[in-house]
Amino acid sequence: MRLWVHGKQVGAYRHMEDAQAKLVEQSYVCVFARKAELATKFYDHLFQQNPDLRALFQEDMYVQREMFVSILAMILKFASRPQTFHDLASRLARQHENLGVTHAQYAMAVDALMAALQDVLQNEMAPETAQAWKKAIQELVSHMAPQNA
Repeated sequence: MRLWVHGKQVGAYRHMEDAQAKLVEQSYVCVFARKAELATKFYDHLFQQNPDLRALFQEDMYVQREMFVSILAMILKFASRPQTFHDLASRLARQHENLGVTHAQYAMAVDALMAALQDVLQNEMAPETAQAWKKAIQELVSHMAPQNA
């Protein structure tokens, strides 16, 4: 399958391994049960890494956190469905393109989400599940990030 981002073909689309996708999906109940705390921790970590990013968020942060957890739920739901995962990534890419989000900022978001997962779930997430999450998040972000930034 070929991946299209921003209307451009960017190479072979390689989705995460089925076993990793299943680990992400199986963690749904545990992660989603703490979605509000996770969203708060995510933005805390993100703004701690780069306070200037706060200016990108004009909306009420309650609304922003709700949107974030909705996207997170979709990632969980579609981790093992490559085409749907790709469609989600493309839609998110278009939304973030207008904001001028850079590769560095996407990398900060990956780090912030992984830190938030660790804060919220602590020992409840096995290392292989954490790795599967990181793979899913990095894959999503790799499809969202501008190709020549």
